[in-house]
Amino acid sequence: MESFGAGIYKIMAQIFESAGDCPECGAMMLRPKRRHEDGTPIPGACPACGYKMPLPAGEKHQPTQADLEFQSHKRTAIAYFGNYSVMATNLPQTARLKNYEVKTEAQNKAREFARSVSELLISKSPQHVMLTGPTGVGKTHLASGILWQCLMLKKYEYKAIFIDFQEYTKQTVIGYHKTDVGDQVTNVVSQAKKADLVVIDDIGAERDTPNNADLLAELLRAREDKNLIITTNLDSQGIQSAYGDRNLSRILNHLNNNDFTMSNILDYRLRKD
Repeated sequence: MESFGAGIYKIMAQIFESAGDCPECGAMMLRPKRRHEDGTPIPGACPACGYKMPLPAGEKHQPTQADLEFQSHKRTAIAYFGNYSVMATNLPQTARLKNYEVKTEAQNKAREFARSVSELLISKSPQHVMLTGPTGVGKTHLASGILWQCLMLKKYEYKAIFIDFQEYTKQTVIGYHKTDVGDQVTNVVSQAKKADLVVIDDIGAERDTPNNADLLAELLRAREDKNLIITTNLDSQGIQSAYGDRNLSRILNHLNNNDFTMSNILDYRLRKD
């Protein structure tokens, strides 16, 4: 007897056809097999993230309630990301898996790892993810790409923030003397407890001060049983030495083999110049 799923697939195959890969999330887009009266194809859409192919010039489309809700969720998610993230550059805002440069097998493996953990983060929470490797190999780009991939796969009904740990430690010191900066740092910690996903980027790159382990501990406590992505140039022994056993344990909790060492990759930023 044919399964229910197989029956649905047959029906879908009769109605829809492939419209290529989605430029947002990389999944296969679908479009109706029927055509316009002039024979041109009807623009397709991505069932994974909601992206819609642009309409031909001059063709008008009345947005549906679903369209309006999707745009509302997207604006809210982007505003949340902007309000509560701590960034030193605009890379976390622009980095996507689709614009991660892939020229070698090592880079391809890194991107495929990022795609696979994106699915895990939204389907089997909580998950911790750790990207390790030397400076310049693209860890920040991939971590940001995973964050935006999760947002797209959840059709932006998702809250995610990015924390550059080096910048965060700087802002914390400034916040001791400037109330507005201190309030912003407090807000970041508060939202780190509530967000669906948090990226803590570049652990180990910050200036060495006595407070770093405590600052990291505060963020890790907020994410102990929640989705978390860590990027670092340190191995486990280096993290243990710099931040202590307890912080290492919090990172390894829920890691579930979601760790990837970015090796045999040349300096990503130099090659982009």
